[in-house]
Amino acid sequence: MLAYSPVDAAAIPALRERLAHQPYRSCDYTAGVIYMWRDYFSTEYALCGDTLYIRMRYPDGQVYHLFPCGSEAPALSLSRIAPEADGSLRFATVPPEALDALRACYGQEINCQPQRQWADYLYPREQLSTYAGRRLAGQRNHVNRFLKDHGSFIYEIVDPAHMDDIRAFLVDNESALQKSDPLAQAEFGYTLDTLAHAEALGMYCGLLRLPEGRTVGVSLGTAVGDTLYVHIEKALHEVAGASQLLCREYAAHAPQSVVYLNREDDMGDEGLRAAKQALHPSEMIEKYTVIAQTGGNQP
Repeated sequence: MLAYSPVDAAAIPALRERLAHQPYRSCDYTAGVIYMWRDYFSTEYALCGDTLYIRMRYPDGQVYHLFPCGSEAPALSLSRIAPEADGSLRFATVPPEALDALRACYGQEINCQPQRQWADYLYPREQLSTYAGRRLAGQRNHVNRFLKDHGSFIYEIVDPAHMDDIRAFLVDNESALQKSDPLAQAEFGYTLDTLAHAEALGMYCGLLRLPEGRTVGVSLGTAVGDTLYVHIEKALHEVAGASQLLCREYAAHAPQSVVYLNREDDMGDEGLRAAKQALHPSEMIEKYTVIAQTGGNQP
C-alpha cells in the first residue's frame, strides 16, 4: 500500500527530483504547480522507488490521481493505486500520451473526457522573445506604446533567495492585480506563499521596472528539461504595454537551455484565453479526465 503524506515545503526536493524528467510538457507535472495549489486540492504524495504518486481532492469532493511519474512500467505503477470503495478510479489532467496505458490497464471503455479549460499554451522561446512576424504585430504595438510613454525600461533577473521586491509589488498592488472570482483570489494567496519557497523550487524570477525604478510587473516560473513553465505573471494593466513587454523580456532572458515556454492554462477565463491566443501558441497541451471502473478495492 502506498503511504501518502500532505504536500508541504519539505516535499519539494522529492517532487523536483522525480519530475525532472517528466515527458509531458504539462504544467501539472511540475513541482511549482503541485506545491502552489496544494491547499486548494488538499494534495498528497507518495513515493515508491523513483515513482511519484500524486492524489488530490477536487471541488466535486472526489479523489483524483495524476498519472504516476517514474521509470518503471506503467502497469506496475498503476497497480499500486487503490480504487475507491465503489471500484472507481479517477485521474485528472491526464496527458494524451498516457491514455493508452490507462486503457491497457483498465480496459478500452474508460470514461475519457477532454478538459479544454485546463489545456496549456506552448510557445517557442524565439517567438515570444522577439514578437517577430505579422501575426504578432499587435504585441509589438503594445511594446512600442510602452516605450513611447516611458522611453525605456529596466528588466532584472531576481535571485530567488531575495524576493522582497517581488513580494512588495504584489502586496502593494493587490487590489489592482487581483480579480474578483474566488479561484483568482485563492491564487493570489497561494502566490505569496510560493514566493517564500522560490529558492527551493528553483524558480526563475524576473521583474520589470519603469526607468525611474517603479516596479510594474513580475514573472516567476520553473524550468524542466527544455521548457520553462510560467507559474506566476502579474503586471499593472494601467501601464500600457507592461504585460506584453514583461512576457517578451521573460522569454528573452530565460535560461539558455529553454526552447519552449508553457504559459499554462486559461482556467476557462475568457480574458486570459484571449490574451494567450493573441500570442499564437504553437501547440495546446491537451489534458483529460479519466474515470475507470476496477471492480472493487485492491488488497
